[in-house]
Amino acid sequence: MQKINLLIVDNLFTAKPSVLTDDAIKEYLELQEIKPQELHTINRLCQALKNGAFYHHIFEKFYLNYLIPQIGKEFDLLRIGEELIVNIELKSEKIDDSEILKQLERNHYYLSFLQKTIYCFTFVTDGDNNRLYYYDKEKHNIYEVDIDSLRSILNGFKDIDMENIDNLFVPSNYLISPFNTTERFVNDEYFLTKHQEQIKAEIIKRISNNHPTKVFSISGSAGTGKTLTTYDIAKELKKIGRNVVIVHCAQINNGINKLRTSYGWNILPINSYRADTITSTGILIIDEAQRLTTYQLANILLNKNTYMIFSHDSNQKLNRANQAEAVVREIESSANQNKYQLSNKIRHNKNLASFIKKFFDLNKIRSDNLSKNDYKNISFYYTEDFADAEQYIAYLKALGYEHIYLTPSRVNSEPLDQVKFSSNNSSHQAIGQEYDNVVIAINQHFFYTPALKLSYNAGYFYNPLETLFQAITRTRKKLTFVIIDNEDVYKNCIKIVCRD
Repeated sequence: MQKINLLIVDNLFTAKPSVLTDDAIKEYLELQEIKPQELHTINRLCQALKNGAFYHHIFEKFYLNYLIPQIGKEFDLLRIGEELIVNIELKSEKIDDSEILKQLERNHYYLSFLQKTIYCFTFVTDGDNNRLYYYDKEKHNIYEVDIDSLRSILNGFKDIDMENIDNLFVPSNYLISPFNTTERFVNDEYFLTKHQEQIKAEIIKRISNNHPTKVFSISGSAGTGKTLTTYDIAKELKKIGRNVVIVHCAQINNGINKLRTSYGWNILPINSYRADTITSTGILIIDEAQRLTTYQLANILLNKNTYMIFSHDSNQKLNRANQAEAVVREIESSANQNKYQLSNKIRHNKNLASFIKKFFDLNKIRSDNLSKNDYKNISFYYTEDFADAEQYIAYLKALGYEHIYLTPSRVNSEPLDQVKFSSNNSSHQAIGQEYDNVVIAINQHFFYTPALKLSYNAGYFYNPLETLFQAITRTRKKLTFVIIDNEDVYKNCIKIVCRD
């Protein structure tokens, strides 16, 4: 996205407004999405700034309607300098102060990860009047300020050259986990995306209005923020006085224990669910519902007078009975029109998602144009010695990596036991959690079939392909495979990264 001088837009709007309707001009200036009222408000802002002593510098290098990739967060005007960031939201009519505060608070949060001094403003044109509001983070409030304050900041602005503004924003920074960052979750130190907010608002509205269909379905693949959205809905329902019980269908983790013991959340493992767990006045939330058996689901659905919210992802089944697809079909059928799907991946950047797709199916190696440099956060350590593998994993753990082992049987011995090493975090325990850096051990029993699909040729209780997928998709930033005595898998991993 290119930076623009606001005076170019203003001069054309003032003298030759018809030029701005020309498709070629709009494409050149990247004004395809701009609305007429935004042009009018930019004009009023420029005129206000020109009413005092100014340098043309104050109008330079603004991003217009910048959208953070994968998040969907938009800024009307954004200027990023060496030490400062200026954000100006444009309003063509008066709006409530609470709405201005809410938007600027969000803007400041999303920009805070750039670790610069941030100035967030809203410029409002109200009839013949102009008003400029400034967000004070320390006092959590907005104040009307003189245009001179904005002009002064812009006069001293030192710009930086950037090849691509998108590189400044790491989408995974904005997806917290109720389990891994519990304090931030409880203290509301996050925001949902616009799509997540819409789902939350509609579900709560329908429950509050006693919607006749009492089953709700929320689906989303790894990285879409499904767990955060679900638990945020639960938190909002608790705030408005509803009795909320969460049934967690995966293993209870440290974050859940903290929510239960420190903050009084009512969260149960699935094996503690009973028919009288929830009263007709309460709300039942079933997280990781794809792990239910059809029998368990049928029992839960007997609560005809209870509002139930099912959160699920059929690709993350880890269901010994392999009933995930049937369970999800029944949930969505029961939900009828109360079905919601989170589709935009936040945690995964496109590079990691690309590798995962190719790793499980080599037929997709040429499905995109990514190459070695794009996969720089994915690495492979080859060894034929289990002791060496264990030592290297211990080394990575000391650097902050999380070793997720592929869940073996609790009863019978199997080859995956050899690569558990000292880890206490299995694929099952990692469900719903996320880690910046993940290391996974691949043993000698993984192989590629003649059809170029990843497979496994030893005995197991839980499907190793499913537990491997679960472990990989817990990664936010860096992924390392420790490949043990498996030349075939190692070579094919290198082929994925360094294709011809």
